[in-house]
Amino acid sequence: MNYLTIFVVAFLLFTTSTHAKPCVFCTQNIVQEQSVFEGRYFYVLLDHEPRVPGHLLVIPKRHVAKAHDLSQNEWSELSDLLPKIVAVFCEFLETEDYILLEKNGQQAFQQIPHVHFHLFPVHKESWSEIFDIVPAKLNREDLAYQILVFRNYFISNN
Repeated sequence: MNYLTIFVVAFLLFTTSTHAKPCVFCTQNIVQEQSVFEGRYFYVLLDHEPRVPGHLLVIPKRHVAKAHDLSQNEWSELSDLLPKIVAVFCEFLETEDYILLEKNGQQAFQQIPHVHFHLFPVHKESWSEIFDIVPAKLNREDLAYQILVFRNYFISNN
């Protein structure tokens, strides 16, 4: 190898390893701050930029990029989690209607390469009222209050 090749390889290794952005869903302080429920394989988080009130995220604890890479045990727990979430939606938000959305890969508009399922409780919102908006970020007080309320509903439904 010549010096230019060695330099390019070293540069690429250095820049990707030291400047790579960590996975937001693998960052424990974010997970702990926004978590409303914890299962064996998944966390349920309140989205800090909700498209509708009660917008939740279900994320596996294990770093997995795409849904088809989830294990059988993870799929099993996810199937148990969904009715619990819907029960909370019914009791707290007075709706059993919801949108479940999950995207796999950049071409499918996945922005965070860690599989996550969005659950949007729906009342009378139109598609454009949910998806054709720029969601506002919750302030710390509203986020903390909603997390506390959701945690209490998950505790009472388990």
